[in-house]
Amino acid sequence: KQWYQRRVRGTLPPGPVPPHSEKWEKSGVKVERVGSLWAMGENKGYMRLPATMEQLGVSGGFIWYVIPWSGEVIHNISLYDVHDRATIFLDGYPVGTIDRRNQANGTIDVGSRPAATAEIRVLVESLGRVNHGRYMGSDYKGITQKILVNGQPIHYAQVWVLGLTGKERLPKLILEKQPPVILPALFCGQFQGPVKSLDTFFDPSGWGHGFVSLNGINLGRYWPDVGP
Repeated sequence: KQWYQRRVRGTLPPGPVPPHSEKWEKSGVKVERVGSLWAMGENKGYMRLPATMEQLGVSGGFIWYVIPWSGEVIHNISLYDVHDRATIFLDGYPVGTIDRRNQANGTIDVGSRPAATAEIRVLVESLGRVNHGRYMGSDYKGITQKILVNGQPIHYAQVWVLGLTGKERLPKLILEKQPPVILPALFCGQFQGPVKSLDTFFDPSGWGHGFVSLNGINLGRYWPDVGP
């Protein structure tokens, strides 16, 4: 479609479109898993729920809720009014996702998990904001209503945030060899660019869902299963 539009526009005033820019193509950059997303956030302490990004002065990126749990066996975890995409982790392992694009409320059945030392983490990602309509000023991000475990409401959680608006640099990390890290993780690689400035691209084929930064600057989200 883009190439077709380019050909058509080239036949209209003010004349031919500019020529294609020269591209720099590199076969690949080796990346290594160097840390966890959990290490990049800012701890806001224990807060009464619901707690949103806006309450913490963050307009985009991630917010996560850490809930220690003990005693009763965990059967299910429910989230109400997710804005926008929440992944639930139990003792560091992902057990399910609730996505606002499908439904804002949902319950994840985790079977029967002994909970003597369980830790529940709910990672919520902002997928953007509406720019028109009546919800423009009230599209809060995070778990905007409640979290239930086995049907019991959770009133407090330790809250962490990581703002990613594209304007600020990512937090600096000490990149050290570490044991395998459970996702979500941080992958890093290095490459030497060309002598002169050329256009290039990032191909996320075979990857899942995440963000890309170059020299600490957030370039944006990749999500091949959903679209460019």
